[in-house]
Amino acid sequence: MTYRRAAIPVLTGGLLLTALLWWAGASAHALNLPGAVDMLGGRAAAELGTWLTPWS
Repeated sequence: MTYRRAAIPVLTGGLLLTALLWWAGASAHALNLPGAVDMLGGRAAAELGTWLTPWS
């Protein structure tokens, strides 16, 4: 396998990982919106916040 064939999946995976971490950070900030706690419940919103906080 040549370097060019190996580089394409590595770059694609890197971009996908970056997009997923950006989405997780945006989701952590969205939990602070006024209606999020009413929609999810206080305990679920707090638990999601602890899971998503390292990436925000």
